Amino acid sequence: MIIISARENFNNPDRLLESGHITREINLQNDDVIDRDIDMPELQEKIRNKKILLLVHGYNNEQEEVFDAYETIEKKVNKNLEDVYDLIIGYSWPGGDDALDWWRPISDSGMS
Repeated sequence: MIIISARENFNNPDRLLESGHITREINLQNDDVIDRDIDMPELQEKIRNKKILLLVHGYNNEQEEVFDAYETIEKKVNKNLEDVYDLIIGYSWPGGDDALDWWRPISDSGMS
């Protein structure tokens, strides 16, 4: 699955990446990186003329929990909706990893 992350260092649940986003292709069954740091032209080529399901996750979750949720959804979509979508893309943002972190002001939670 292609994962677009707004998390610092791709996986920090508490800090926003200052430079925008990191995009990688991840094998969610073993968390192996298939394609590291996909740039915008490469991403545009991968998604051109594709029917895309975009998943957004981040509330109070470590990266592993996000990957687990995306893997479950990916398996179910591939089994039940294989003719509906060509590609699934996950978006991960820093929503904190403690209860109610996501709503705190940036200065309170350590997010920037």
